This record gives sequence, C-alpha cells and structure tokens, in this order.
Amino acid sequence: MNKFIGVLLILVLAASCKKEMEPIVKITTEYGDIKIRLYDKTPKHRDNFLKLVDEKFYDGLLFHRVINHFMIQGGDPTSKNAGPDVMLGEGDVDYRIEAEFVPEYFHKKGVLAAAREGDDTNPERKSSGAQFYIVQGNVYSPEQLEATVITNDFNLNKVASVQGVRVFNINELANAVKPTLLPGEEMTVTVVKEGKEFGQGVAFLDDGTMIVVENAKDRINETMEVVVTSALQTAAGRMIFARIKEQ
Repeated sequence: MNKFIGVLLILVLAASCKKEMEPIVKITTEYGDIKIRLYDKTPKHRDNFLKLVDEKFYDGLLFHRVINHFMIQGGDPTSKNAGPDVMLGEGDVDYRIEAEFVPEYFHKKGVLAAAREGDDTNPERKSSGAQFYIVQGNVYSPEQLEATVITNDFNLNKVASVQGVRVFNINELANAVKPTLLPGEEMTVTVVKEGKEFGQGVAFLDDGTMIVVENAKDRINETMEVVVTSALQTAAGRMIFARIKEQ
C-alpha cells in the first residue's frame, strides 16, 4: 500500500553569490523542508532536475513510495491529486537520462538519486527523467557493524581505542615489516636537511624511516657512511639515531 508524505513544492535556493557553488533546492512538505545539494559531477541529472523545478513540474506531487529505513520516492506526475487507493509509480516524462556514476557518490542517508528500472529491462542503466528518491537508511556505529577502523592517524587511533573500536594502524603494519636496525649496524645515507637539535642532520631510508645523524648539519646533500647508535619506536613511526662512521 502506498504511503503519502504531503504535497511537494520544490524551489531552487541561492547557494552563494559565488558561481562555483553547487545549486541547492528546497523540497517543502507538510512535515517540513528538505534541502538538497545537486552535484556538478552529475551535470545531466543536475540540469534535468533544475529544469523540472523551473517548470514547476514537481509542485503538488506526492512521495508515493515510502519504505521505512530504506528510502522515500517521488516525482510520478500521475500522483498529483491522486486518491489514497490509487497505485502509483508508473508515471514519468517521455525521456530518460544517461547514467552518471561517480565512485565518490554512493547510497548513504540523505542522498538524493534518480530512480530507474532494473538492469534486466534497462541494461544501459538510464535514469527516470522525473522520478527520484531520497535514501533514508539506518545509521550504524562501528560497534554495530563490528567494523575495524583502518587509519594512519595517531589521534584517531587513540580515540577509537578509548571507545573500544578495533583499530588497524597502517603505521604499525609498515613498521612491523621494516628491517630491524640494531646499534652498531652501518648504512649509507644522504643528509637532506638540518635536524631540530644542534648539529643534527636528517636523512631518510627508502621506506620513509627518518635517520637523525649527529654532527651532520653542515653536510647537507652529502652521502656518507653512518653507524646506528639507537632507535626510537612510536605509534607514529620509527626514528633512527646515528653518527658519522669516520667519527
């Protein structure tokens, strides 16, 4: 059975005086207003929606399909002044819109998308020219999803740990597969900049490990043999301290 959420009135709002801002439309129903941003990366759908709004095509139509925790759908022109027992959903304009799939735009709560027929009858996956839906969906916490946060952000790692969320720290993985350097081992490095402390120079290994070389401040851009003196391991990465071999 169809459920109705009031009569639609859709207006274009001025997002900003800056021309580069994406347009925003306001959908008005008896239950309140909904503001929707139309993405510039889907220009065919954006322009078609704005055209129908300008023509007042949507004014007086219904959200004819409501599925709790999933979506609400509207845009059927036959829904205007339709009675409560009338089956809706087949009405449309006489054209369809070519598919515009953008990987960064996906179904999440609050997203507006164009309705379309299934792939079996619509292999080109073209969109309805008029019907659209707004994703309702559920909002899940990482705990409910039993999810693992994957990050290299030190602060996010700490917050997630405090809240009991599993964390996969990319830095820890990278450090785990790096070769271990022990005091006394020798290596060849190129000093690329000054260190924070007096007289220090800084070099880097191919894997990004920082090498702090004592008394190398004045030898920037020089390649030299160094001897490891100590290592500092943190959640943010690893730092090796070394001295110039000839010293």
